[in-house]
Amino acid sequence: MCGATAPPIDTGIRKHLFEPFFSSESRSSGLGLYLCRELCERHGALIGYQRLRISEQEGNEFFVLMDRHASTTREPTP
Repeated sequence: MCGATAPPIDTGIRKHLFEPFFSSESRSSGLGLYLCRELCERHGALIGYQRLRISEQEGNEFFVLMDRHASTTREPTP
């Protein structure tokens, strides 16, 4: 689990996580999750965020879902 002891990401921030140039940190470009989302979509995958609880620990989790039968050679979208 990623961020097993991290506090929840604020709801106001959560809805903008994958937008370009959005960051809650002053020293961040805000492009990391946006680029991850673009790469995932280009290859037929989905990236998301969820709050996760395992046993007595809660944490933030980013996950990627891929279709193992999807083609790995997709044409880029214009």
